[in-house]
Parts: sequence; C-alpha cells; structure tokens
Amino acid sequence: MKRRDFLRIGGLSCLGIPALSFAGEIKIGKNRKEIIEKEYDKNGREIHYKSSKGFEHWSKFDRNGNAVHYKNSKGYEHWSKYDKNNNNTYYGNSKGFENWFEYDENKNNIYSRNSNGYEKWREYSKDNKVIHTRDSSGYETWNEYDEKGRIVYYKTSKGDEIIHKYGDSK
Repeated sequence: MKRRDFLRIGGLSCLGIPALSFAGEIKIGKNRKEIIEKEYDKNGREIHYKSSKGFEHWSKFDRNGNAVHYKNSKGYEHWSKYDKNNNNTYYGNSKGFENWFEYDENKNNIYSRNSNGYEKWREYSKDNKVIHTRDSSGYETWNEYDEKGRIVYYKTSKGDEIIHKYGDSK
C-alpha cells in the first residue's frame, strides 16, 4: 500500500477553525486509487473529509467536544443538542427523523421518544444499572445484577428469561 502524507499546521477549515490537515493516497483493489484528505481541529476531531471520488463531509463540535452538526455532499445532515451535563437531549436529521432524551441527576437516560411516536422509559438501581425498561408498545424488560455489577438475570414481558452464570458465581 502506497501512502503519501503531509501535515499543514494552522490551515483554515471550512468551518473557520484553525486546523491540522492530513492527506493520503489509499490503494483500493489492484489498480484503483482514492485520495483521502482529512482536516482536524486543534483537539484532534475530524472536521472535514474529502475523497477524490467526490464524497465530502463536515462536522462541527461545541466547546465541550460534542458533535453538534454533520453535513455531507449528498445532502444529508444531522444535528444534536446537549444539556449542561453534556447529555444528548436532541437529535434530528434532514430526513425528518427526530429523537428527544431526558436524564436523571446521575446522567442516566430515563426517557426517550422519537418523531415516529416510539417512547421508552428506563429505571435504574442506586448503582446506575438498568433494572427495568418499558416502551410505548408495552414491551418490558427486567434485569438483576450480582454484587460485582454483572447482569445475572434478564426477563422480558414476552416470557423470555436468561440466567447468566459466571465462573465465580455462587
């Protein structure tokens, strides 16, 4: 595999952020080559990708490093929003799909719903382990854990049961 790399420090990205840029030649198959260029922000996050085959995408991050926007050359985009604890509270995309999330004080995802009407509720133990889930279709799950925090029992509202045994289980 032939590879050609260069480094440019202090370049400007398409998002107006000082960036590092890398480019390389990747051999695909016997005679097909594709040149890939990637641009990174000062924190090492990829903010721009460009292929010699014509595909590109751009990513934008907030000051906490959360991905807040993605866009590609085929017209697809998605967006995310975060709360003060960096929990993802919203996701939406250019195809009209949306998701909303709620969290407890321990940053556990306790509720989610999407634009298709699906909802899911989660309950947690004092150790922040999921012990019960329920969704808008009525499907439920229950989990039990051992003293090491490993799941030992799983049951569903459809009657499925799984018992987990470990080498050191009593």
